[in-house]
Amino acid sequence: FTSRGLALSFFRDNIPDGTAAQNGYYRTMYDVERIEVLKGPGSALFGVAGPGGSINMITKQPQNAFGLTAGTMLGSFGTKNGYFDLTGPVGKRFAGRLITDVEHADGFRGLTRDIVEVSPSFVWRLADDKTLLIDYDHRDIHIKPDNYGILFDINSNLANVSRNTRYYNSFDRTNNIINRISATHNWTISDALTMRTAFTYDARALDLLRNVGGNQGNKDGFSTSRTARGQTDSQAYTTFQNEFVWKTSTGPVKHTLLGGFEYKNTDIATVRGDYALANVSLLNPVNLQTSVNGIPRTAMFDRRIASDQTSFYAQNQIDLSEQFKVRLGIRNDLVQWSDKGFQNATGKPGGNYGYREIVRSKALTTYSTGGVYQPTKNLAFYTGYSTGAFVNLATEAAAVSTAPETSSQIELGAKTTFLDGKADLNV
Repeated sequence: FTSRGLALSFFRDNIPDGTAAQNGYYRTMYDVERIEVLKGPGSALFGVAGPGGSINMITKQPQNAFGLTAGTMLGSFGTKNGYFDLTGPVGKRFAGRLITDVEHADGFRGLTRDIVEVSPSFVWRLADDKTLLIDYDHRDIHIKPDNYGILFDINSNLANVSRNTRYYNSFDRTNNIINRISATHNWTISDALTMRTAFTYDARALDLLRNVGGNQGNKDGFSTSRTARGQTDSQAYTTFQNEFVWKTSTGPVKHTLLGGFEYKNTDIATVRGDYALANVSLLNPVNLQTSVNGIPRTAMFDRRIASDQTSFYAQNQIDLSEQFKVRLGIRNDLVQWSDKGFQNATGKPGGNYGYREIVRSKALTTYSTGGVYQPTKNLAFYTGYSTGAFVNLATEAAAVSTAPETSSQIELGAKTTFLDGKADLNV
């Protein structure tokens, strides 16, 4: 997913959902209550985040009233699924919820999809002003990828073949298993002060084997230099957050203060190997391999990526009047990261495969400021400046970056609503 052409970051109930650049697993919406979108860098608020923006998935919570929703869907290309959502009280101070779904699709061009998800949650009302939410999320995702589509011929035109023609190998697969558990404690200290403490452990196992390399058709009508890639990732993300929101005032000026602390640990073991595949005819791709058995494997890397991040952040929304509000935010992240293991320096068979280490530490300070002027109910002007910074720990590259990725954004705009709320205009 991208926004304004730049990478996005995903959050689940305000907690990072994977790394900033490694979060694109197939998502269903059965457990989602609403989706919040922040455009542009938002590190002062969300920390490790992509420059394009942040998407925050807010999940459905257990309810005190009994409720049951169930359904199914049938669609083209052999698509079918079933789901149910059950919630209700479990004793005087407890409520639970169970959401589960199963989905299968044969897929356009044979791109099959099989998904099983189970999401139980449980809330304990410790007191009138305290709750403890336990949430577990299991996802078993199997999707066949097609990295080619229809290939181009020597003249850079799409090959004159049926659109059902497939150039990917039958052994292609991506399997992703996700197990995530979180505990969130909310405390309403007073009408003006609330505190939230959250802990999440997210374990993921990724196994993929897919086509990666290949040229368009040559003068003889064959695609050459085709390769396949096998990779396994074992990922673990641990996050702890403690933050408060305090509403106060200095004379006629109102303040909404947000302050917090976050600790995040990332531990990823990743192994990759490539396979050289036979040339394929554009017009009659019948010699596609059905297995990599017997094909020499070129080791690309076998490494361990680790990161420890300690963060402090604060933000103040200042209501100078009903019409004029300003925002100030700042965050400091102390990040220590490493990438240790074996790497093929050339990426070719017989290349220089040896041990190497990358160890870095960096203090990142990001901030944001902005203002909104709303002279009437239906008209608002806004402006803002924000920065972002994060260390890209994705395993797509052969080595992690030795420097953080940074971004900045300047905004200036206006919004208006007219025709009794039937039309909006944003510039």
